[in-house]
Parts: sequence; structure tokens; C-alpha cells
Amino acid sequence: MRIGLITSVGATLNAFFPPIIEHWESMGHQVFTAASDSFRFERHTILNAVTRNPSPKNLGAPFQLSKWAKMNNLDVIITNTATVSFLSRVVKMPVPVIYFCHGLHWNSGNEKASAVWKGLEYLSLRNTAAVITINHDDEAWFREKAPGVPALRIASGVGVPIDKFPRAERLPVDGAVKLVWAGEFSKRKRPFLAIDVVRQMVEMGAPVHLTMCGRGEFFEEAKKMIKDQKLENQISLEGYTKEVHRFLSESHALLMTSEWEGLPRIGLEALAIDRPIYAFDVKGTRSLPLVNTVTEYDVEYLAKLIIRDASIQFANNLTVNPEDLTPDSVAEEILRIVSVGVEETRK
Repeated sequence: MRIGLITSVGATLNAFFPPIIEHWESMGHQVFTAASDSFRFERHTILNAVTRNPSPKNLGAPFQLSKWAKMNNLDVIITNTATVSFLSRVVKMPVPVIYFCHGLHWNSGNEKASAVWKGLEYLSLRNTAAVITINHDDEAWFREKAPGVPALRIASGVGVPIDKFPRAERLPVDGAVKLVWAGEFSKRKRPFLAIDVVRQMVEMGAPVHLTMCGRGEFFEEAKKMIKDQKLENQISLEGYTKEVHRFLSESHALLMTSEWEGLPRIGLEALAIDRPIYAFDVKGTRSLPLVNTVTEYDVEYLAKLIIRDASIQFANNLTVNPEDLTPDSVAEEILRIVSVGVEETRK
């Protein structure tokens, strides 16, 4: 099969798809990629009418995408990320288009903007051969709005390279509970709620240490909040780091405070290493296997839950088979729904 794989920007291809592409090609398929900028792959095309965000330049994108599909004699197009996924389905392409949806990101708080995006997505479903989702909320939306379009939810998202996140023996809790938080210091990731959880644990008399990895617009504000609340001994800020796997291995659990997610990669990485996850019950996060969730914003109960589970050495948290999280298993699941979508198109 000649597979076209497109994303709005090359960084998305680079972040998630190299092992999937490698697995497809090991099975004898040929892969052709495209994006608005470069990606280190021999059969890659830069499409100048495609952009990260909607733009007047996009007017020429459907024609350019159609030409790219014909030039490479593709059998199917798999599209990922919002802008190019709409552009590749707003008009009919010469081959079936499979939408690999990383998340319907409509939680902007602007109801009018949300309605517009929902309408555009609904419009594009008529040219969608099949849909791949990675969380329950998006799966439910597609099944309701497009019951005739084949849909598959992949529980492990885009997968985890388990060689980079090898399983580590769980640590005994014989002192402070060691937590990790990782992500951008942004409005959506809500790092201040992680600080609130630690404050609650301290007030409850529980020894705790939180390592926060990442930076962002609220980094300095978070730093000040930690100082003002006299939590410097309980929280360390690591900034951007490539050592998240090491911090997870040296921790007891992962703490997540996002407003919403597609399916958080950091959660899958924690599961691969065998670390339990504590989070709010929000879109995307709730779809992680074996995640421990509480009502959104209930930092007091989240703190109590972590303390309770730490008191029994997190023994009530089950483990996930890391082989179920690999990009190879994801690549094969994608091909399964691609085959269904292509067959449905031929009927």
C-alpha cells in the first residue's frame, strides 16, 4: 500500500510518527509524508499552502493536496492535526482520507468559536473514509455525528518507545512521597493546581516532594507562588529537560492537572515505566488506562487520595503491559482501520 501521511507542521511528524512509519515500511508499505515545513524523510513534500493555523494561504491547499496524492499514486491519505485535516477533507480527494484525530480541541471557553469548529468538522465528515480517535469523548462525538463513518479508538494514542522509557521497579515509600509533574507552564496545563496539591499534602502533615519539568509563560509566576507559600523544600523546578524518564523512574507517581488533553503522552510514558497517575477527571486524561481521577479542581481530595495510596505503597495500582503501548502495536491498529475505510469507500 502507498500511504500518504500529512500533518500541519513537520514537528508533529518528527515527534510522533518515525517509529510508526518504520513499522509500516518493514511490512512492505511505502510511506509519503507532507507538511508545511521540513521533515527528515526521503519521500517528504513541503506544501506551501498548508499552515499550522488557518490562513488565507490555505485557499490553494485542497488543490495542492490532491496534486500531491496523484503525483505519488497514493492508495490512502492519513491526516493528523486540525488545519490540514480540515483542508484535506473539505473537498473530495482522489483517494480515501482517514482522519487520525489527536483531539477535538474545542475547549476554548468561547462558545461561538467552538460552534464554528464543530460545524466545520461536521461538514468535513462527508469526505472522511474513517476516523481514528485516542480518547472516549472524541470517539463518542464521531459516533453520534457520523454513525456511518468507521471509527476506532486507540487506547495507547501514538504509542511510547518503551526502549526510552524502560520499566523500573516501584520504589518503597519510606519518607517523602515523590511526585513528578511535566508539561508546559500554560493555562491549559494549570501548574498552579499542582502546587496547590502539594500545599494541601503539607497541611495534612504528609512529607512530599514534587519535581516539575517544563517551562512556559507562567513559569516565573509559579516560581514566585512556591516561594510565597514557603514550599521551596517540597517543590523543585527543573525547567525543560530530556531527563523526564529519569525523574519518573525516581518517583512514586505522576501528577497531572491539565484542563483537557488528547491523550497525554506523559501519562503513557509513566505507565510504561510503571508509575501510577493522579489527575482530574477531564477529557483525554480520563481515557488513560488505570488513571486515578477526582472531580476537577478538587485538590484537597486529590491530595488525600495520593496520601492514602502512598500509605499502602501504591499497592492498589495495577500495571500495564508495556508491549501494549508500543508504536508497533499502534501502527498495526491504524492499518486495520485504514483497510476498513478504504473498503467502505469502494462500496
